[in-house]
Amino acid sequence: MTMTDTNQAGAVHGAIGKATRMLAKMGVDKTSTNESQGFNFRGIDAVLGAMSAVLVECCLFAAPQVLQHQLEVITDPKTGKLKFRAQVKVMYTITSTIDGSIVSTVLCAEALDSQDKATSKALSMAYKYFAFQTFCIPLEGVLDDADADSPMSTREEPAAAEEAPAEKPARKSRKAKDEPAPAAEEKPAAVDVSEDTESKNLLAGLAAIGQGDGEKLQALRGQLLGYRGQAVFAALKAAYKDAQTRVETK
Repeated sequence: MTMTDTNQAGAVHGAIGKATRMLAKMGVDKTSTNESQGFNFRGIDAVLGAMSAVLVECCLFAAPQVLQHQLEVITDPKTGKLKFRAQVKVMYTITSTIDGSIVSTVLCAEALDSQDKATSKALSMAYKYFAFQTFCIPLEGVLDDADADSPMSTREEPAAAEEAPAEKPARKSRKAKDEPAPAAEEKPAAVDVSEDTESKNLLAGLAAIGQGDGEKLQALRGQLLGYRGQAVFAALKAAYKDAQTRVETK
């Protein structure tokens, strides 16, 4: 991959940094499966699901331009059948909608197909690796906030001194007896997720996730991260983890 920066300074640079931070928290898991060869991979739908909302949030868009395209017919050495092999060279131009500053990257990709999907597969491959390498998208993001909980103290407490005889409590004055006891502090009410329509819909979407719905779950992950720092985040995160367990159950 080659990268060309046509601006010495511009909003696009900070926006790419912001998008990278967001995608680092989300991640894109290997939710698609190649049945014939038996391996999992990160599909184009999962990548688009993660990228679309982030690009909008960061005021960016990425426009592709095919610089080279080669299509040829080859013979599969294993089966002896004819296949189409597509090779593409694509330039992606990342543009800031704030000031028009741009950064361009060039990717090469190839793919095989026995029908008419070789070119589309190669273009999907080019976009995936453009996203992975430009924004450093990890396999699994971090849903938990590192500062949400304080670590347990490992410092040993000093041994308690020999207990001294308890002192008799001081006698209360008549005035103190007559004073009313302070009112008990009211505890905050429990968070009701159903009060917010958007979080209620997200919770319902997570509850509907079943086995094999990995790409749908990945798309909902981006919405979930929008609630970080809000009171409903704990309930939504718990629902996400339950859905993730159902997806991975075989």
